[in-house]
Amino acid sequence: MKGASGMLGNTVVYREAKNGTLIMANRPKPSGYQTDKQILTMLRFEEGVQYAKAQMADPTSKAEYAAAGASKGRSAHQTAMTDFLKKPRMIECNTDGYLGVIGNFIDIKAIDDFKIMSVNVKITNAAGTVLEQGTATPQGQTGFSYRYTTTVANANRVGTKIAVTLRDKPGNVVIEIKVL
Repeated sequence: MKGASGMLGNTVVYREAKNGTLIMANRPKPSGYQTDKQILTMLRFEEGVQYAKAQMADPTSKAEYAAAGASKGRSAHQTAMTDFLKKPRMIECNTDGYLGVIGNFIDIKAIDDFKIMSVNVKITNAAGTVLEQGTATPQGQTGFSYRYTTTVANANRVGTKIAVTLRDKPGNVVIEIKVL
């Protein structure tokens, strides 16, 4: 049943997935009332659709998303939309190599369903004064390891805050703070 989709009776809906399998499910029942959270979710979804359409209009972005989605059986449009809807995540902020000396390292592991565009680090002392900030550099070819090299000495590490800001291609921003 190549390309089949629709409703069977008034109770079952069916469609063909990208990989060719037929998916059947009970017909969804709308409640008639939408909460504020549901409305916000629908608006975010619509923003995702608009983002994906814009990315499909750019041949370079379309090719990147197509390549990333191919291994999962997803179209470039689906991959772009998923990228918009999912924020990056920080897996680890390793401060073992940070002793408050110039040239120390802060190692960060972060993931995104497509790719992380930037990882920024801001170091603030216990009094709230920004000591330094800058961009962490990618490490290796994995795409999830980053290293920040400190440029300012910090004599008192107690209460120091390390803020890591992750940004992905659609502009989703996640800020994680670690207090020493």
